[in-house]
Amino acid sequence: MSLDLDLAESDGPGLDITPVIDIIFQLVLFLLIATSMTDEMSSEREKVEEQKIALDLPQSGAGQKSDEKPETLIINVQEDGAYIVRGQSLTRRSLRELLTQVAGENPRTSISIRGHRSTALQHVVDAMSDCHKAGLRQLDIRVQSGGAKGAAGEDPLDVGGGR
Repeated sequence: MSLDLDLAESDGPGLDITPVIDIIFQLVLFLLIATSMTDEMSSEREKVEEQKIALDLPQSGAGQKSDEKPETLIINVQEDGAYIVRGQSLTRRSLRELLTQVAGENPRTSISIRGHRSTALQHVVDAMSDCHKAGLRQLDIRVQSGGAKGAAGEDPLDVGGGR
């Protein structure tokens, strides 16, 4: 048996690889240009880093780093709208006075407002508004299960809020 292959006289359609070669050539050129631009950009960054300005900044002993976390004041809002802070039941007026006093002592004091699950939303909004008027901006809203117990016997939290 002999196998005669005559490739020159093929009658079927042929595969034209010219477009494939063109695309590969363009990809190679693109990669060469892109890598050369990356090299130029990194050399520019090195030049900028070499030209850093040396400054001798003034120093002050008054400014100190504080590792202390700001105090957190917990406001518990009961079902009937009463506010319990530090174990004491407060009216809205006395809550405003306390918040103004706290803001005067440390305006960075964090406030955590915890509302009973059946508390009217308006009571929580009133407490938030009073905090804002006093100048206290770090608020944390939480939902509390059970009654508000104050500082010593605090109930566990169901849901935590963000700042």
